[in-house]
Amino acid sequence: MKTNIFLIWALAGAMVSCEVDKLNITAPDVNVNGGPVESSLTPTSARVQVIISATENVKEVGILYGLQTDQAALVNYGAVISSTEKKSEYLFDVTDCESATRYSYVAYALLESGEVAYSVVRSFTTVAAELSATPSRLSLDASAQTGELAIATTFDGWSYTSGSEAWLVYQKQGDRLLVTATENFSDERRVATVKFTAGSRTLSVAITQEHRTVTLSSDSVFMNTNGSGSFTVETDASTWSARSDASWLTCSKDGQTVNFEASAPDVPYRVGHVIVTLGTDGMTAIFTVVQYQVDLTALAGEYTPRTIEKSRDSRGDFLGTVLTKEQFMNLEEADFEWAWDRRGDFGSYEFDYIVSGDGKPWVYPLLFTVHNEESPYAEGCLRVEIVAFMESSNSIVSDQSYYDPKLREIVFYFEFYESYFDHTGWDKAILRKQ
Repeated sequence: MKTNIFLIWALAGAMVSCEVDKLNITAPDVNVNGGPVESSLTPTSARVQVIISATENVKEVGILYGLQTDQAALVNYGAVISSTEKKSEYLFDVTDCESATRYSYVAYALLESGEVAYSVVRSFTTVAAELSATPSRLSLDASAQTGELAIATTFDGWSYTSGSEAWLVYQKQGDRLLVTATENFSDERRVATVKFTAGSRTLSVAITQEHRTVTLSSDSVFMNTNGSGSFTVETDASTWSARSDASWLTCSKDGQTVNFEASAPDVPYRVGHVIVTLGTDGMTAIFTVVQYQVDLTALAGEYTPRTIEKSRDSRGDFLGTVLTKEQFMNLEEADFEWAWDRRGDFGSYEFDYIVSGDGKPWVYPLLFTVHNEESPYAEGCLRVEIVAFMESSNSIVSDQSYYDPKLREIVFYFEFYESYFDHTGWDKAILRKQ
């Protein structure tokens, strides 16, 4: 019987044209010519093309493939992909491969007679598994905007998963992922992560968005009567609003200015706020309005003295009487002990009130003024300026003193010392109005 003649080509590659040497070899010797087409390879798969010149008396066509490199090992241990269809061209997809790995294969044709024709051993190498995003980190400013991530991969396709952040919307568009963020009115930077998957590779990309800012031209005002005022708002937010949290305090917005008005106080002390909010529920800035019923010209009177901290000198204690400067200058000589009339010493000072040190009335006085402004050291309290205490050469004073209109207390910080180098810490005394 005449032996059939077959021509078989086995190619690892995509369905693209490729020059192949054509050789007619008598079966069972089958030759494979040509090589893999690189564009067809992925990190996990390859396509092998087998072409035979005649289909007569062919029972089965296939390939044997694996990590083995010689024909005998592939025939005995290689994985098999085959077809019993009768045709001149076969495409076999090798899947579940490792990336960047070389595989060998051999094509075969099983004849009706039981004979098997094998090709020579060929090989292909899967491409390296690659998945990248550009940029590698997406940074957005505080405005509402759309950013873009360009995805590159050697796999056939990619997908993404994201968190449940309400401020982000994702849209896949070709090889790009569009990321749309709402305006960030909060006082914190937003952070999210999107995860990409392609074949066996995963990639996480961080998305950050800056926040808006807001500052006020001033943050508080002290008022001992009804009145009005304003402050300006500096912010890069697209929208903001202002509201009051007190019924006696109203406000309105005029461009970047907030105007407020307070009715006359009907209680000794009360606090209200104008709250500036970015967006609908974003970052806030608070302006404080403090109202009190205090006549700063009528603080003289009897107080209960209390020394809280004292370094070493009894002159740090005080008597309970507070006089105005006028009252002090009009004292009788009999009010001074040791015949030591200090009015000549202190009369030239600019002050509103005076309180006497303990032990020797008006011999060791403290001169002070209460200012109609908030103390930087005590919220809701008035700043007290100690003009002089004892002789200026042997005493020092602090700007931390204040008057508390709620408690009706004057708090003094000072120190008396014999030598400047003896200073060890502040004395603290409190006078509470009886």
